[in-house]
Amino acid sequence: MYEQNVIKKLKQFTILSVAYQWFGGPTKVLACDTLTERELLIKLHAILDAADIVVAHNGDSFDIKKINTRFIIYKLDPPSQYRTIDTKKEVKKIAAFDSNSLNNLGIDMEEGEKVKHRGFEMWEGCMAGNRKDWADMKSYNKKDVELLERIFRRLRPWMKPNWKRCSEL
Repeated sequence: MYEQNVIKKLKQFTILSVAYQWFGGPTKVLACDTLTERELLIKLHAILDAADIVVAHNGDSFDIKKINTRFIIYKLDPPSQYRTIDTKKEVKKIAAFDSNSLNNLGIDMEEGEKVKHRGFEMWEGCMAGNRKDWADMKSYNKKDVELLERIFRRLRPWMKPNWKRCSEL
C-alpha cells in the first residue's frame, strides 16, 4: 500500500513461495501450490532456525520483515538468531553502480539477469491455481537465488570482514 493509490485492500499479503539454498548447495523452492501458507512458513521457520547467516538482496528492509510479519500472524516464535548479509547494503558500501537492483548488478557484473515474467498477472495466476504461473513463479524464485549466489561470490572479497577467508562462505 506504500505510495500507491489503493482504492480497497481485500486482505493482508501472503507469502506464495520461497526459494533458498545452503551455500554451494542446490536451490530448493517451497510454494503454496502444494503447501498451505502455514506449512510453508513452518518449513521456512526451521530453515531460518538452523541458519547462522542469511544472505539476501534487500532482505533486511523487505524479505526478513515480511517473513517476520507472517510468523507473528501465525503465532510462531522467532527463529534462533542469525546474522544477515544484505548484498544491496554491501554493494552500496563498496561501489557506485548505476543501479543496485539484483537484475542490474547481475547484468553489470556479467553474472546473468533475473527471469522475465508477466508481472503481477503471474502472482494473480498463482493465487488462481494456474499451473503455468506456478511453474513460472518457481523458476523466477530459483533463478533469483542462483543469481544472488553469483553476485555474493563476486562481492564477498570486498566486504568487511573479508568473507573470502571464511571457509563456510
